[in-house]
Amino acid sequence: MRLLLPDGELPLDRDVPAPAYLAGEMFPAPLRRFDDPDATALALRFGQHLDDASRSDAPDWEDFTERMGFIFTLFRAYQCDASLHAMPPGIPDVPWLTGCPRAGVGRSAAGRGPSET
Repeated sequence: MRLLLPDGELPLDRDVPAPAYLAGEMFPAPLRRFDDPDATALALRFGQHLDDASRSDAPDWEDFTERMGFIFTLFRAYQCDASLHAMPPGIPDVPWLTGCPRAGVGRSAAGRGPSET
């Protein structure tokens, strides 16, 4: 299985690669070290190394621990990638998804989803 991203495909059965936007670093500066014991515990619960992406592969996507380890490391590495903060091509503009000041997507300023009127 593969995950399609704007910069290419990520095979799920391999370790999460260093994102291109970080110019060789694996994680954005605020996430290179974990000072929060809960974040550390979560990483370790899913078998992730704290300093790199080794063991982040998920060759058996049905295995919860493998899957969550991949997702944990993917989110840690790619969360500041601006190319992931835009709507995919072909998706119409949805007014309630325009509240995120950094990327133009997210919840409305009031924190609500779709209008319930």
